Amino acid sequence: MTSTLPTLPEMTSAMRRDLSTIETAQAAEKAAEATYRYNTHRAHFLSDEAYEAGLRDYLLPVTEAREASQRAAEAARRNARVVLHQTESARLVVTPDEQESAARQEPVIRRVVDGGNLPAIRDELRAAIIAEDRAAMLLFATMLPDRLAKPAPEEAQRPELGQVRGEIVRMLSQARDTLRDRSFDPVRKLASEANARAGEVSAAAHRRRSEAAQAADLASGRKVAWPADPSLRAS
Repeated sequence: MTSTLPTLPEMTSAMRRDLSTIETAQAAEKAAEATYRYNTHRAHFLSDEAYEAGLRDYLLPVTEAREASQRAAEAARRNARVVLHQTESARLVVTPDEQESAARQEPVIRRVVDGGNLPAIRDELRAAIIAEDRAAMLLFATMLPDRLAKPAPEEAQRPELGQVRGEIVRMLSQARDTLRDRSFDPVRKLASEANARAGEVSAAAHRRRSEAAQAADLASGRKVAWPADPSLRAS
């Protein structure tokens, strides 16, 4: 990804490329492991010494393939983090007609938000959502955060107002979701998929380290078969 603020096409291209790179690296890793298991089958060697040497010699391609998977996963995770950060605050979108309607309604809703009590605000917001009044929802979504950040003095003495505040917060979230720009949804999905694939690579590496440590513990005091990773032992 570029060092400047990435555009949507750039983010989409980067995520698709990262997903493809991880998939290719994982496939290469599996192929290297399969080749290793075939080449190090005990029946292919005339002695234990040759077998031990073969285990070591044929391990390098597997190690390189795993390192390539790790690099692909780390790059994908970095890029996914950028994408999710840049798109986490989706903007609210309305049509030009809805924007004009919002301008006409602004004085009325401003009075409700600034001067009304919480129950009145809740009722007006609910009415806007039920009526699918996107212009009014835009105004509430824009104005209400500041109002909610400044609790009225009576709220501390009236616990029931806390419930009303909770209703407002939930409806405000619903209104924002109705209006949010969904153009970033596909790239966020790609970023989540890339994160998941990167997580698979990291989890596999962690599992191998754990299995290797367990194998070393079990073999303590005696010769350890090479490699310690049970998934690569020849049968």
